[in-house]
Amino acid sequence: KECTKKSAQKRVRKNTLDQYEMILSFMEEDVWYQAIDFIDLLKLKKRRIQVLMKDLLNEGKIIDNGYTKGKKYKKI
Repeated sequence: KECTKKSAQKRVRKNTLDQYEMILSFMEEDVWYQAIDFIDLLKLKKRRIQVLMKDLLNEGKIIDNGYTKGKKYKKI
């Protein structure tokens, strides 16, 4: 039981928290961004940035435009 309880809680590494912080501090109010806008900033692949953006979306830190292709994000 203890094992399943631990795996249910998502543990976020410090590196990932730093990446969230970099994204949020880079974003300006009322400006829409795509995942590719963060490739040079974070030195990460587009897919990893998309995962980070989805996490921020689920946390309620950012919103998206609702599209699948051409998805854009904005800070709340």
